[in-house]
Amino acid sequence: ERAAGRSVGWIDVSELPDDAWTVTVAGMGGRPPRQGPSPAELSALGLVSEKYPLRATLPAAVRELAAYKGVQVSAVIPIELGSGNTPGPMLVANQLGVPTLDGDYAGRAVPELTNLKPQIFGVPITPIAFVDKWGDVALVREVASTEMADRIGRLLCLGAYSGVGIACYLMQVRDAKRLMVAGTLSKSLALGAARRKALEANDDPVVELAKAAGGWVLFKGEV
Repeated sequence: ERAAGRSVGWIDVSELPDDAWTVTVAGMGGRPPRQGPSPAELSALGLVSEKYPLRATLPAAVRELAAYKGVQVSAVIPIELGSGNTPGPMLVANQLGVPTLDGDYAGRAVPELTNLKPQIFGVPITPIAFVDKWGDVALVREVASTEMADRIGRLLCLGAYSGVGIACYLMQVRDAKRLMVAGTLSKSLALGAARRKALEANDDPVVELAKAAGGWVLFKGEV
């Protein structure tokens, strides 16, 4: 992204007007199997070439969802704190030319869509746009539950023999403020910096991380 001349970072949610639209993106599906389907099986289904390589499914899903609802997206909110689902949304925001908001909808990494703060408040995840690497697009207008939304997404992964990109929780800033865990990206960066500086100074990184997080070291031992 820096090579493309785009800065990497985020802004506070207060910097956007209440009526601006935000969206959440995520990758679903995990790692593909070591031995995938044969070329003949893929060819029989018309799966000859990838339309969206790597994480290109995510901005495609955002465009599909925004077009379906007839709105313009002004910011991206990470769905969780995760190795892929935090930098992924930041990349998507850069690709779309909009900012990333400092926060997420979980405050941690989660295994399922049901483990998010909007779920606690009863806010529906729909509509959802699912896009796979072959260019298949599924728009789910309504679901019986968030559990079913998760199930539908995983069945789409099986059908595509790969992960899918998701765009969901399309909402205005006034609602996102109430539902997101604010400041988590800044906090994560500060914790990472504390660990790096401790290692550079030959200090105990665990102790320094505890200080930076406002916590304490409970015990030490061997595993």
